[in-house]
Amino acid sequence: MSKRKRDGPVTLSKRLHCGASQGTKRPHAFIDQHECKRMREYVQQGTKRRCEFDDEVDHLHKRMRATVPTAAEAMGFLLPHILKFRRLYQEAVQKSECLESKVEQLKTHNCILTKAYNKTTAEKNQLSRQLEMSRYQLGLVKPNVFL
Repeated sequence: MSKRKRDGPVTLSKRLHCGASQGTKRPHAFIDQHECKRMREYVQQGTKRRCEFDDEVDHLHKRMRATVPTAAEAMGFLLPHILKFRRLYQEAVQKSECLESKVEQLKTHNCILTKAYNKTTAEKNQLSRQLEMSRYQLGLVKPNVFL
């Protein structure tokens, strides 16, 4: 069974030599047995993904080793995958066309909103100028009490 077919955590163990960390020429020299056992039990946890296509590929490799496939057998194996990829491509093209039409629609809405924003900003600026002018005129007409 290949590692890719496993589900969940997979234990990957590395085998360490007892004297590797000490740098001695003799691997077992001057190392007690407890530390040697502890070094050999180094375990690392990992995960492997399951690939659905592996079963078919393994089956094909076994058939290829046994006999050379004919063109009809090769097409029989490849045709379902080609049709699947064609269907996925057509779905992606349809989705992209739909999104392109949505983008065009959003561009027109954005243009309308920009024009409305610019119009209201200009109106606000005009009103603020009129307000400042009326305050100035009111200040000129009103008698100054604090003199």
